[in-house]
Amino acid sequence: MSDSLLSGNISFAGLGSGTDFSTLIEGLMKVEQRRITKLEEWRKSWDDKIVEFQDLNTKLLSLKTSLETINTPGKFLVKNAASSSESVASATAGPDTLEGSYTVEVTQTATNHIMTSDRDSDGLLGVDAAVIPDANTFDITGGTGGTFTFTYGGNTVNISLGVGATLNDLVNAINAHPDNKSSTSSGIGVRASTFKIAEGDYRLQLTGLDLGNDPDHLITVTGSTLVDGLRTTNFGDDADWPEYNQLPQDALFKFNGISLTRQTNSIDDVAPGLTLLLKDSGTTTITVKTDAEAIKENVIAFVDAVNEVRTKINEISKVDTTTNEGSILTGNYGVDMIGQNLKNIVASKGIGFDYDDDFYSALSQIGILTDAEEGSVTRGLLVLDEAKLDEALANDPDAVAKLFSANYSGETDQPTFSYLSCLPGTTEAGTYDVRWDQATQTGTIGGYAATYNAATKELTANSGAPVSGLVVRINDPLADITTGVVRIKLGKTNELIDEIRVLTDPKSSPTDFEAGPLAVLEENYNDIIKSIDSKIEFEERRITRLQRQYKDRFARLDAMLGYYNNIASGMQSQILSMMQQS
Repeated sequence: MSDSLLSGNISFAGLGSGTDFSTLIEGLMKVEQRRITKLEEWRKSWDDKIVEFQDLNTKLLSLKTSLETINTPGKFLVKNAASSSESVASATAGPDTLEGSYTVEVTQTATNHIMTSDRDSDGLLGVDAAVIPDANTFDITGGTGGTFTFTYGGNTVNISLGVGATLNDLVNAINAHPDNKSSTSSGIGVRASTFKIAEGDYRLQLTGLDLGNDPDHLITVTGSTLVDGLRTTNFGDDADWPEYNQLPQDALFKFNGISLTRQTNSIDDVAPGLTLLLKDSGTTTITVKTDAEAIKENVIAFVDAVNEVRTKINEISKVDTTTNEGSILTGNYGVDMIGQNLKNIVASKGIGFDYDDDFYSALSQIGILTDAEEGSVTRGLLVLDEAKLDEALANDPDAVAKLFSANYSGETDQPTFSYLSCLPGTTEAGTYDVRWDQATQTGTIGGYAATYNAATKELTANSGAPVSGLVVRINDPLADITTGVVRIKLGKTNELIDEIRVLTDPKSSPTDFEAGPLAVLEENYNDIIKSIDSKIEFEERRITRLQRQYKDRFARLDAMLGYYNNIASGMQSQILSMMQQS
């Protein structure tokens, strides 16, 4: 009976009895669908959490990028160098440059060799009238092909040209030749070009690209079978045309009264961090000053960048004090851990710094604090006391810069030994005790064994320890016992960068157990979502089966009701007929 009332997806419920069983089934299915709706809402809540994790991860990486623009003294500590005569010399200063004035007297600047072909093939200017009338069409080989050879930087350059080659062809061949090399760099040594003296009068100009008086910086044309005007004798005497030719020479100058010679006009070895650019003869004064305003802008940028992340963490983890309702990740251990780790770094003493020996060792000393005032719009964020920062910059800008941007810089507290080097990424920043025993020729750094080299007087921490790669020099190896402290300093920008690198470390594979907490949490939440998806799929299958069962049952019920309705109708007709007959 039911087979005739239920076919595929088409139900005939109600045809037999007139009852609307389809609406009844739809209502029952809506009740069952509530389970899926709750599961979908639950799934969305985990999806939303993952989105927030990803957004927090993006903001952390953005903070890291911002910090990397100020994470070395050279980037953070801005010093300006002003020249009283920019036409004589200009200068730039680095973080190690001492403030003050420097006098620069330039006698001559360094020059390169420039050689221009003349029209004299006999060694006497103007005797012959060898003219190249056009650089693009005139055949400089005389219709037979030819060669052109010169030496520079210890290299010989041989150029071969075919019939019909022009001056421009020669220029291009010289500039592209593999043997045309500089003696001081990886680039070409000589740059060739066409030189137009007048209409219908073109020359070849050869320009050496190395400065300074050095035999390797001289261009020598040693052979040519080209037309007159490009013969060897056309490149004979630089003094013939001083307006077109130039001999290489060294820079001669005085720095603070000391006579110096250099083969370049860019001088970077006369004072720490100072680079001079010599331009012309004359005298100028270079004045170096710390740019406190630029440093202050770096500090403000640091505060703003950190607050971007803090604002995000506050937004996703806060509790509404009016309704006592939490945010999407309130109480999440991962978010709480990240927020606390970042706060601890900002609030704590710098790694390798000392409250007594360092002018500034914590950000609070220069005016950076966390706002803890109830009801404040900046509660939980960093606030900057600009007056206190200005005072700190006036007192010791170098100390402020170290606090922010020290990058595994080493210092010792005793003259008996000196810091030499460490291996960033291997050596951990921190404060370590140093001990050297002359009698046993042994020493330790941070309590870990170190190897002594008697020839260099160096004590090197052995591998496999936090101090691995740290090297100090024992200045008095005859002393019975040498003790002291070495500090490897890490500024707040680099400390935060290292922490963010850990926090945002992606999970590279299922067996990667060193991934950061955000990646681990996201993976865990994705696993939860997969489990919810399985539950949803199960519920969908269950509801589909249940719907079929309901349709089948109600179809049978409808058929049965129709059957008995027909019997009742027949009986009612018989009763009426009998009553009428009586």
